[in-house]
Formats: sequence, C-alpha cells, structure tokens
Amino acid sequence: PFYMEAVMQFLWDHEALQWDHQLGHDCDCDLEQVDKVLLAVTEISHSSSTTTTNDRSALLDQIILRQVFSLPADMQENIKMTACLGTKLDLEILQHITAPQPVEEFLEQGAAHCIFVRQQERNHANGTENTTQNASWEFAHDIIQETIYHGWIPS
Repeated sequence: PFYMEAVMQFLWDHEALQWDHQLGHDCDCDLEQVDKVLLAVTEISHSSSTTTTNDRSALLDQIILRQVFSLPADMQENIKMTACLGTKLDLEILQHITAPQPVEEFLEQGAAHCIFVRQQERNHANGTENTTQNASWEFAHDIIQETIYHGWIPS
C-alpha cells in the first residue's frame, strides 16, 4: 500500500493523474505525462549514488528523495541528520539539530510533506486512542527514514 500510495501521489503531484468528471469516472491518466515523469525519475536514478537496502524499487527511493529535495536546503540538511536518529525521534536531540528553528515548526513542516507523523495521529488513525499531551514524533514510514539515511545524494 505505501508503494502504490507514494507512486500515485507522485504522479498526481506531477499532473499525470487528474480528476475528469466529464469522462464519467473520477480519474484520468495522461500516459504521455506518466512516461515523461517516470523517465525523469529513471534518469536521476541512473545518475545518482542512491542505493537500496532491500528489494524495494529504486523508483520509490527516487520519489522519496525528490520529495525531500523539493524542500529548502536547511530543511533538507536537518532531515538528513534526523534520519540518522532512526525512525522514532528524540525531541531533545532534534533541538540541537534544528536550532535556531523550533523543533515543533521543523516537525510540522515535515509532516506537511508527509515525512514525519505524530505518534498520536498514527494511533488515532489505527483506531487506538493516545491521550498523552506530549505525543512522540517519527518518520511517516520506515522506508522514508531508510531511503534518506542510505540513499542521500551528497550536496
């Protein structure tokens, strides 16, 4: 599910998928745009030093890295360092990484780009209730953290 969701979101963001109610269905696929987008990702994949840690598709790795590369340079560097911490994030350590930017602001920006998620939100989505005020943060998926950690292209 994560792979398909990431690929579909990527294609949507690059306007290869669009809503088209006139055709009688919800989504229309522009195959030329899909080819163009996937070719661009493939070219980046062949020219980068990205490595995969298992049999995941290089396409997914590139989609994740492109998402991160679309962010400002300081945010990219902070995410790169944060990936070294593992999937669960220690807010005290993050304060040193993100300074002078407040940790909450950094995490909220990352959450807006589907990189981080508040543990409380994930528990709520899974149907369990977490009532603690200080919910922990983590990467939205282990694959995101692993891809950034193992496949970072040096700047």
